Amino acid sequence: MERTKLENAINLQISSELKLYKMIVLQKSKEEILAEAFQIANMIELYETFVELIPHMTDREIYECLQVSGLLFVVYETWLKIPDDESKIKETCVWSFLGRTSTRAA
Repeated sequence: MERTKLENAINLQISSELKLYKMIVLQKSKEEILAEAFQIANMIELYETFVELIPHMTDREIYECLQVSGLLFVVYETWLKIPDDESKIKETCVWSFLGRTSTRAA
């Protein structure tokens, strides 16, 4: 698959996931939404992190992301398990999820 199509596909996937997540959240009560504010904010931040990092990903990394159902939620769950220190940065978590130790080195 050519690079532009890969980038469009991953953007479509994560945008669709975020829209679905938003629809699910908006069906909840105000109290439930407030209780989930941390998750909501961080899911949006992870989406924004992915959008920023896609141009720096290899074709293989994008393809592997496309194979993950619920990518944003999977990375969110991974991010939650990281101890609260410098490695908690979302960009580091995305690269780690992709199996990279260095960032933007594609």
